[in-house]
Amino acid sequence: MKAAVVCANEKRIINILDVYKTRKYKFDGTKKFDNTTKYRSKSMLVIPLINHENDVIGVLQLINKMKNGDIITFDKFDEKVIISLASQAAMALTKMQLIDSLEDIEN
Repeated sequence: MKAAVVCANEKRIINILDVYKTRKYKFDGTKKFDNTTKYRSKSMLVIPLINHENDVIGVLQLINKMKNGDIITFDKFDEKVIISLASQAAMALTKMQLIDSLEDIEN
């Protein structure tokens, strides 16, 4: 199964050291992208976007944390920071959806 799907379904963070070495998740799309662009995805952090009603409304997926030109793994501190970012993103998406629905009512 794909990491983003598991992340959304189970409402949990997934931190992958190397997408080419893991057997837990499928990365067919990532590998196809890498092959097409000559990019090399390695570390990945996948975090659910959860709204105020505790519903998953999206997934934030970060690829290849860099330090001094090298790809490194995402650590617990990164997870804490990105959880905060994901929360802000979920609020922004929810606000946008509410505004869109209000505009639909007015029209």
